[in-house]
Amino acid sequence: MQNFKFTAPFLSDKDSKKWMVRYKIEYPDRKAEYRKEFGKRYGLSINGKDLKLSQRKENAELLIAAVLQELEMGIDPENSLIGYEQVKLKKLEAEKQFTLEYNFNFYFNKMGYDRPTEKQKDSARNIRMFFENQFIPYFKNLKINDVRELTKLSLRNYLDHQQSTVWEASSVNVRKGWISAFLGKLVEFDILPVNPIAGIKNYKTNGVKKTRFQTFSEKEIEIIFNYCRENQLVRLELFLKIIYYAYIRKSETRRMTFAHLNLIGKQLEMSGDITKKGDDDKIYKVKMHPDLIDVFERYVSHYNFNIDDPNKVIMSLTKRNSPLAVNFIQKDFDVMLQAVKKANPDMYKKPGQTIYSFKHSGVQHRYNRLKSEIGGAKALDFVRSQCRHQHQSTTEIYLQNIGCDISPDDNTNYFL
Repeated sequence: MQNFKFTAPFLSDKDSKKWMVRYKIEYPDRKAEYRKEFGKRYGLSINGKDLKLSQRKENAELLIAAVLQELEMGIDPENSLIGYEQVKLKKLEAEKQFTLEYNFNFYFNKMGYDRPTEKQKDSARNIRMFFENQFIPYFKNLKINDVRELTKLSLRNYLDHQQSTVWEASSVNVRKGWISAFLGKLVEFDILPVNPIAGIKNYKTNGVKKTRFQTFSEKEIEIIFNYCRENQLVRLELFLKIIYYAYIRKSETRRMTFAHLNLIGKQLEMSGDITKKGDDDKIYKVKMHPDLIDVFERYVSHYNFNIDDPNKVIMSLTKRNSPLAVNFIQKDFDVMLQAVKKANPDMYKKPGQTIYSFKHSGVQHRYNRLKSEIGGAKALDFVRSQCRHQHQSTTEIYLQNIGCDISPDDNTNYFL
């Protein structure tokens, strides 16, 4: 803003035919200027021949207010266009300081999570993934991107929704703790007056354990994919088939670009920056099923995408090219699931069948098929590679959790 002193503008109406607004403005090391303003710059007439006296007075009051406002904002009225651009930039910069992303990064760095110790690495990674892939996208989808707009009610609604659809009570409480720590740090630095999550009690289990690793049957999957194709839901079909055939997480699928797609090599090449582990310098290669390649080609053709553009977010249909909103794909999925349930009343009765169930279902169906064809050991190695597990024990536990039989292939009776 410009540095000057000024006197309050006032109406000079000594000459009844030529009113004007007068004010003094003085810059450092310059003589004071006594200015006249007739209203043309502001689209206000105070000397029009056809104006009634009452209208002239009203316009004069508006003109005085407009000039005074500019002066108080540090804008020279004779250079108001440039001044307003400066004010706008300053306002945008001020608003940026309250965005969810800006404040989360502030909190993350203040906690030292940007340079975590060995003991902090897992926590830092999980906290970043939670806020960047779940918490912030959820509220931005509700048009809330200002930490000052987070209320106790909106936070309770968020936690209630997650507890009723995805998380166990214990998981809700862990994430509630992360949110409370984040907002508490903002209170500490006077960014927020109070912590809006304070007063929300921890969630208690109702005694019914939520099925975390729920699956669809192969027939149910077939019906869903046929429904998507018959109703030209090619984006939803691609989204679900990526998860089902490649075992890619929902959060990763939303952010994939064409740089991650290798149709010639028939594989997805996942960079660490979009994965759960966040290893920026690592590439995870995942084989693509023929059905997945087919829907990719139909999707690209349908929307006439340029697959040679490495920065294009695959799931984005907008010019903003931003990751697909979680709630958007969830809405499409919910509508589709209700339709297939209605058409097949004896199916889709397992509680907890969600988008993420496509990963569990894909692994279960592929492992069971491969085990009978190539043996359990090779089938397990394939799943471990596709799921990007570091340890075999992780894959074994996961397979057992989704109902797969990982007993040894050798059924020889050595005691005959």
